[in-house]
Amino acid sequence: MAAKRVKQNPRELRALNLHAACLAMLERYEEAEQEFVRLSRQSKASPYKERVLFNLGLVRLYIDLGITGDCSVAKNAFAPPSASFRLHVSATLPFSRPIETWTKIISRRNRNENVVRTYLSFALLQFGRIDGALAHIIQALGLSESYFVSNFVLGRIFLDLYMLGAEDNHFYLSNNLLTFFEIEDAEIRDRKDNLAAIYHEIYLDFALQAFTDARALNPYSVEVLLGLFHTYMLGGMFEEAQQVLFQAENLAPDALPILDAHFRLNELTQKGVEHIRPLVARLHRLKQKNGRYLGQFLIPANYLV
Repeated sequence: MAAKRVKQNPRELRALNLHAACLAMLERYEEAEQEFVRLSRQSKASPYKERVLFNLGLVRLYIDLGITGDCSVAKNAFAPPSASFRLHVSATLPFSRPIETWTKIISRRNRNENVVRTYLSFALLQFGRIDGALAHIIQALGLSESYFVSNFVLGRIFLDLYMLGAEDNHFYLSNNLLTFFEIEDAEIRDRKDNLAAIYHEIYLDFALQAFTDARALNPYSVEVLLGLFHTYMLGGMFEEAQQVLFQAENLAPDALPILDAHFRLNELTQKGVEHIRPLVARLHRLKQKNGRYLGQFLIPANYLV
């Protein structure tokens, strides 16, 4: 339908943007990127420019996720072991292009600034810039507390901080962050100049709250449910993990990350070989018929149309 509309009016920016977004949702990312690049040149004086540039950055983010998989500190909790990432060879530094694309549009106030900052925060997290990721997600939440992806990204950042602390690589928070997250003195384990490191277990509680808030805003997000699953698993809350995993499976029964989550749950709860055999059979069937993009379910793909 979008293609027909473009054919009827090949200069209508809204139709062109919608058509490119459809290509992206079909995971035809290279085609979508080419269309968004052309659109960005045509829409210089248009109110659609911010939308087009955001969509271009999101396509580039998913291309990079397809190359590298999850590059966050908590990747062991998120990257599915059955997926073979690094499908292509990248000529650029992963996640640098989406960061550059989105940085161009956050300097100007627009109605989608909270969305742009949220995804920029996630890209910076993948890039290893936790400080930048925190700065942008706090601004995004300040602009809107009702966008579920912002809470999801905040949960992902907290999981990284938890994993860093578990390895004694504590992240030092500024006084502004201590105030924003309402950190009490009893929760601080170390101070350095005007910075403070908190006990890393607190970050797991923060992650659980962020993912719970995200689920309250959107109970149908598979990514949010998987975030909750991994948080419950890290906290040893296996019954709760199983419940949210079943909810995610009802939404996306043929998703490899969900099947991998079943394997991880079975491994830690040691249910026995009788539970493994049907999982292995399902994995073989899915791998034979599912050639879909393996970077999915790491972050929702919310294109602006």
